[in-house]
Amino acid sequence: MRVIYEQHDAMPVQFVAVEGKPNTYHLLNKYRDGSEADRAYDQWISFANDGKWLYCRYPQKTDAMPVLIEHLEADTIIMNNQWPGQEAFWLSFADDGKWMRVTYQKREAMPMKLIPASRY
Repeated sequence: MRVIYEQHDAMPVQFVAVEGKPNTYHLLNKYRDGSEADRAYDQWISFANDGKWLYCRYPQKTDAMPVLIEHLEADTIIMNNQWPGQEAFWLSFADDGKWMRVTYQKREAMPMKLIPASRY
């Protein structure tokens, strides 16, 4: 997953609450445009063990990376990886190519603005 797109090309993501864990969600891709990219529609977002790069290719919810949401402002968040043993890492992106991964310290976390799908 990359951080290079304009808002009109952004992937809508459904936040699915993790039962019994406040402010914690699994992320489900809701991008569909009739192209090759549709193969990832309704796939869960998680990371690969090699490099902790994010991918939207997991068909089972049990493979989805749980993320803890921390609000910086009412509509701006940062995400913490809640996969067991990975709780020290936050989501951001690499300078080279803007690929997303979960290897960062909290001070390096990427702020994300929440935009309701109805306004998308």
